[in-house]
Amino acid sequence: MRASLPSTERTDPRRSEGGFGEAVRLTVPVAMAYIPLGVAFGVLLTASGINWYWAPLSTLLIYAGSTEFLAVGFMVAGLPLYQVAFTTPVVNFRHVFYGLSFPIDRLRGRARKAYGVFALTDETYGITSAGPGTHLTGRQITVLQVVSHVW
Repeated sequence: MRASLPSTERTDPRRSEGGFGEAVRLTVPVAMAYIPLGVAFGVLLTASGINWYWAPLSTLLIYAGSTEFLAVGFMVAGLPLYQVAFTTPVVNFRHVFYGLSFPIDRLRGRARKAYGVFALTDETYGITSAGPGTHLTGRQITVLQVVSHVW
């Protein structure tokens, strides 16, 4: 005999759409922080004499706010790449501890797990470790991280 899901799980519209709406809703506070920081980063970058296209490129490749701001100073100062490579893990060392309790086991497939590690930020960790975010499925976590990355 097959066990049925509790009635709240069967009728919850968020479940039927894969929880997309719930994951997006949880990112609204992230947007309130990321959008002004992104504007400030773009202004700092261009005011420093660096070409504008480095702003979206660094957001896609670095995706670590404090490191992105440091990178502007590194580029302006002309620091060698090895200094940047050494400083980045030091600045983001806290992510090692986040990774110990991040629910990566909910993410299915190598691509989702790899992106989950890459896109692990203070904000997405905070959402998945407290409140309603602790109950997100793997798909919802991926949606949460992708939408946060877009913000």
